[in-house]
Amino acid sequence: MNIQSVNSFLSKKAESLKSIKANVTVDGRGLLPRFFYRGQSNDFKSSNNVASIFRQKELSGYTHEYSFTNEYMRRYANDFNNLENNFSRLSYMQHFGLPTRLLDVTTNALVALYFACQSHLDSEGHETDGIVTMFFSNKTQNIDDFTYYSSRSDTVEVLSTLALMDEEKKKSIYRKMVDCKFNPNFWTNLSA
Repeated sequence: MNIQSVNSFLSKKAESLKSIKANVTVDGRGLLPRFFYRGQSNDFKSSNNVASIFRQKELSGYTHEYSFTNEYMRRYANDFNNLENNFSRLSYMQHFGLPTRLLDVTTNALVALYFACQSHLDSEGHETDGIVTMFFSNKTQNIDDFTYYSSRSDTVEVLSTLALMDEEKKKSIYRKMVDCKFNPNFWTNLSA
């Protein structure tokens, strides 16, 4: 849909929220549903909700993530002294324009609209239209499998740490995860 004003955007947002077929008061865990929005200055088609580092042109599966993050941390080492974890480090890098594995979302639809309205030129120099995507947190998740993670979560820290590892270490971890999943004796063999 084409939006021409903030008022029309807010009206369409309200219509979209009304059309959601879900209990928008609470879910089975007693948690309020959360709506998240993502604004982009360009429609990236199939990679709209893919972190920028993974939208970069890859060379045989290599994303340059390790090179980007480590060079940035080396160059601006003093900026990282007061950051307490790797998620904070990645957030800092993302804020200053480095492509990361993080995907920016907000609970404020107008913030998403702001980012969707930023100027963007396509490869031929023509200005493109931005988009806003809305996410509903509790619509399809299995109640027993879904968790809200904070920036202090071990899961968030492990996933953030992957950005600071070279590709060989990531591949090694992935291979061990696959071995663990498909080899029932993995833990026995590991301790031997």
